[in-house]
Amino acid sequence: MQQKGEAFNRALHRLHGHLPYVAGKEHLLGLLVCGTGFSWRRSEDDHVPSAFNLTNYNQLLVLARDDAEEAFVKAFFEQQRVALQRWMQYHL
Repeated sequence: MQQKGEAFNRALHRLHGHLPYVAGKEHLLGLLVCGTGFSWRRSEDDHVPSAFNLTNYNQLLVLARDDAEEAFVKAFFEQQRVALQRWMQYHL
């Protein structure tokens, strides 16, 4: 899975080269990039189940146009980070 994640990051690096062009589009708020990697591990032992691993990779790029938008986006995602951290603390 780590190799697939690294390959996803390399592919995104190429996409990031287009950001200056994309950022100039007034109607575009941002980009959501998703990838999925999977692997299958078959067990030779009848007492050990085979495993199917599925991993999702996500990256959200928000294109802020000015300092006020950037501050809003940072505050929003900070709230999301805190809420997710709290949820994980009590549910995992």
